[in-house]
Amino acid sequence: TGLLANEIEKSPNVLSVELDNRGKNGRRSDQLLKLLETGYYEEELKKASFITISIGGNDVMKIVKSDLFNLKVSMFEKALPSFVQRYNEIIRLIREQTDVPIVLVGFYNPLSIITNEIKPFEKIIQDWNGEIEKIANSNENVCFVPIDDLFSSNVDMVYHTDFFHPNANGYNRMAERIIETMPLCNIEQINNIFQYEG
Repeated sequence: TGLLANEIEKSPNVLSVELDNRGKNGRRSDQLLKLLETGYYEEELKKASFITISIGGNDVMKIVKSDLFNLKVSMFEKALPSFVQRYNEIIRLIREQTDVPIVLVGFYNPLSIITNEIKPFEKIIQDWNGEIEKIANSNENVCFVPIDDLFSSNVDMVYHTDFFHPNANGYNRMAERIIETMPLCNIEQINNIFQYEG
């Protein structure tokens, strides 16, 4: 988010960007939903002029960690409808507070460079990202930004040494992709973000 704020601030029409990062490593959609249901972000949402959400990767990893050596595609297929329901509810609760543009950032498959044995994961990530994109398409002023292709290999050295989290280069690429995608999303208010001068 810091890199994204820096990129937005480079716009000649933007005097400054105030970043309020409420993300937390390891947070899942059920946890974010609970926070929204209790009004935890009410004040922040009312002040926001632009929102990004990156959620879902940890939902998938929870399934992976639950039975690492006995994973089945059906486990992820079973969990997906509940994830979609929670994500839709997250958007609904945000929309009760604000109608500003929302960017939904997809997630990537961190296991793709560790082993070639987990090919089904590619389809799982595609399916989950596909549902996030559908949610974006079914809501006004909401845009989906895919990033999975940026992390399909480590040829460009986008991973941290743990081969799970992005490094600075990886996060830079994510910020660039978000900036590149935003004008293509036809979000009604998107131009106002870059023309804000007060």
